[in-house]
Amino acid sequence: MVRRGDHAADGSLKSAAMAHTGRGVFLVVIAFLIGVGLLHSADRSQSIGVTQTGSPATTSKPKTTTTVAAPTTTTTTLPLRDPKTVKVLAANGSNTDGIGNKVRLKLQAASYDALAPVTATAKTPTTIVYFNPGFQGEAIALAGLLGVPPASAQAMPAKPPVPQLGTANIVVFAGDDIVPGLTATQSTTATTARPATATTVRSAPATTATPTTAKPAATTTTTKKP
Repeated sequence: MVRRGDHAADGSLKSAAMAHTGRGVFLVVIAFLIGVGLLHSADRSQSIGVTQTGSPATTSKPKTTTTVAAPTTTTTTLPLRDPKTVKVLAANGSNTDGIGNKVRLKLQAASYDALAPVTATAKTPTTIVYFNPGFQGEAIALAGLLGVPPASAQAMPAKPPVPQLGTANIVVFAGDDIVPGLTATQSTTATTARPATATTVRSAPATTATPTTAKPAATTTTTKKP
């Protein structure tokens, strides 16, 4: 037979045991939750650490700008030679006789070493001043002297339009364009008329004319002047 007191004691024990069991379960749950929280925090810290330290910070280098200076072109102008040392050959390439000689006289007046003029092997409407290497400046100066553009000064071709180049440094290939200028500047010599003198002619006695045989007229050959 169970006593009332015994039943109460047994119920108290059971209640105490259940309370202890419930508290243990609660503590275990709390411990589990704390462990999960700590583990999550640790993983987060590691992730942050890898993000912060895993990839090294990149430092942008300052841009360097290199300025390349443009090359400087230096033009050296050589002094012109003394005209007395420049041999110039005048070649008449116009349709007017004597232009080559007129060019020679103009060159001589400017103190150039003018060679004997020649007749060019071709015709040209415009004057060209051909020059050998090293005589470009002198050729341009000659173009100005003759009244033609500086572009008329050109390098000597492989076959100049002259019978023979000889020692000439420059060839003036005279064209029709300089004919008016040379004709206008040609110096004329004034002529003075001599006073007329009275001449007394005495009459001679009449003589019988002796018949003469007429000689054939001499044949003349016209040569074109340079």
